[in-house]
Amino acid sequence: MTNNDLGLVMGKVLLPVTPAITESSQIIPARYGPVYQGSSYGALTINVPIYYLTPYSQLYHVGGGQLAEQKIRELSAALIDPQEERGTEYPLTFDDLPGYTFYAHITQISDPEPLNDGVSDWSSTITFVCSDPRGFLEQQDWDVADASTTAVLPVKGNTPVGAIIVATFNKDVKTFTVLKDTGEQSTEFIQLGGDADVDSGSDGTSSDDKTRMLVHDPCTRSRRGQQLKRTRTRSAPLISTLTGQWPRPTPLCG
Repeated sequence: MTNNDLGLVMGKVLLPVTPAITESSQIIPARYGPVYQGSSYGALTINVPIYYLTPYSQLYHVGGGQLAEQKIRELSAALIDPQEERGTEYPLTFDDLPGYTFYAHITQISDPEPLNDGVSDWSSTITFVCSDPRGFLEQQDWDVADASTTAVLPVKGNTPVGAIIVATFNKDVKTFTVLKDTGEQSTEFIQLGGDADVDSGSDGTSSDDKTRMLVHDPCTRSRRGQQLKRTRTRSAPLISTLTGQWPRPTPLCG
């Protein structure tokens, strides 16, 4: 949404320095001061001021007030959708911060306040909340010449974030590996397809079964039991007893 979409003027937006910070601490009896247990970082709140200016031709006419009310209804219809799927957030960009996209939802729209006496100009503030307080950079694309080529993907930004990597293959490949460059010997990677092992250097040509067995229970031994019996004695309340022959538990093997 821009100024041209609704005929409104957007005021200057100053982004917060940090998202909401919540301190965790514990009071210990007879201790001088609390025990600080760290801080949690919450959502990012962005307040966007907007203004409606009456057209010059309608400044002192009844039609000016009608246009102002109509603009309020249009704003409500554009921003509020009762049928919206839960958890939906929309991209939010600013001209002063090109290349960054925030994902936000609206939590409040303040009531219109008149700007000048005698005219229908008004102002309001839209409050956006980003559940993920980070601003995301634009998508980057790389071309890999052939399967034996390693593409180096430079990381931009200044905040750790889970990268979303989409690979499109134009021909068959055996494996696809994303290796994190930690500056030393990289040990963090994601590998898809094939039996090649990045850690050992194996190309997967060995006939050894590399499948690790987690649980093996052939269930060849029968388990016999008798139905629960209820007994009642004069000196004891109703109880349940279980009788029967049960073999020893079979240990898991693998």
